[in-house]
Amino acid sequence: MFTKTFSTFAILAVCLLQLVSAERIPAQKRYLKSAGIVYSPYKGPEGKSSCKTPQEVGADIEKLKTYGLIRLYGLDCQQVQNVLPHAKKFGIQLMVGIHEVHKLTEQVNMLGGIVKGDDWKMIRTIMIGNELLLGNKKLNAAGAPAGAYNAGEVHALTTQGRTLLRAKGFQGPVVTANIFYQVLQNPSLCNNNEELLAINLHPFFDGAVKAEGAGAFAKEMVKQIKDKPECKDKKVLITEIGWPHTGNPNKAALPGRENQKKAINSLKQLGNDYILFTAFDDPWKADDPNTFNAEKFWGIL
Repeated sequence: MFTKTFSTFAILAVCLLQLVSAERIPAQKRYLKSAGIVYSPYKGPEGKSSCKTPQEVGADIEKLKTYGLIRLYGLDCQQVQNVLPHAKKFGIQLMVGIHEVHKLTEQVNMLGGIVKGDDWKMIRTIMIGNELLLGNKKLNAAGAPAGAYNAGEVHALTTQGRTLLRAKGFQGPVVTANIFYQVLQNPSLCNNNEELLAINLHPFFDGAVKAEGAGAFAKEMVKQIKDKPECKDKKVLITEIGWPHTGNPNKAALPGRENQKKAINSLKQLGNDYILFTAFDDPWKADDPNTFNAEKFWGIL
């Protein structure tokens, strides 16, 4: 009786281990060792924002030390200089953004003056702009509005940025982030000369997705992207995903702290390849009915 019972349990244990192992086998090789988070170094209300001090930045990064990567959007406010020492202390990699793409060479030179030698190993990815295809984001050399970018121009910018950054010693991925539906509509955006594809994906804005369904929705959108022949071999990294805790409802998508927790918890099914938006609230941003007056209220901590 004991032998038979032991054998049965042994068989069940082996089967269970096989099932668990199967569940842990990723659909793609993981890009991040653990989920990342967005960080912005600004403080103050709309119209009166300023840069956080190095001490304030250090205190913030202390609160983010459990994340595998921190995403920064630009080089202003000395954010790379202020974040990098703390990232090194806690072993956190950085995704550094070059926001002022109309001054690309100048910005790359600036970054090259900040990051030198082995410090480049702390930079996982460099982003050339963010959602450049959305709206009229193009600026001329003087910084004046110059209309909208097209996909070819964005590709040219990332190619130029990659060339400049290689000369500075950075050997990692150089990409831009597009909104997921832009990639679905134009799969040629996957032809970016990199193994990595970066997408921003916010289930809240779909309107039909409840908080607890955020992860399933995101997983399905990634699958649809990878089903495109141009994208099938890409490592897809979600570079923005989250849920607001305050704002107006978007049909079935309801802001709220509990819903934010539900949404974030649902993202576990994505593995590690996502970057939460965002660490702290952004009171310096403008309210906008088009974003359900939630623009300031995506902070998780």
